[in-house]
Amino acid sequence: MVKLVHSFRNGAGVLDVHWETPQILLSCGYDTAIRLWDLRIGQCMCVWEDPHDSAVYSLASDCHNTILSGLSQHGRLQLWDKRKKDSVQTYFAKTRRSSPVYSVAFDPVHLFAALDQSLSVLDFSGRGNISKNLIAVPHTII
Repeated sequence: MVKLVHSFRNGAGVLDVHWETPQILLSCGYDTAIRLWDLRIGQCMCVWEDPHDSAVYSLASDCHNTILSGLSQHGRLQLWDKRKKDSVQTYFAKTRRSSPVYSVAFDPVHLFAALDQSLSVLDFSGRGNISKNLIAVPHTII
């Protein structure tokens, strides 16, 4: 077992991880940062801090240069380029109230954000640039 060397603040729990390669891992959490870990040496190699000091609930990566993070309030998502220190762009998923982004996934055309009561889909295909909000409707089983 590899021990990751870093002194976290009290209460700075990890909320999500993403494997880039068998040796490289991304993590995020209550400490408001995304961290890139190299398991061969057991150390954090790079840190991206949320510009608004919010807990980072979720993250996704294309395993190259792009990272998307889901934040703790307002359905906010941050787009990051690993080659830069500052975030590239902010997106907001449609939400009726201030919801964390519990999960995020993307491909070259779509961005999916799982919120407390909905799944938001942002379409970047250029065909109307539609943003949809898929609301979960409670139902009863008879």
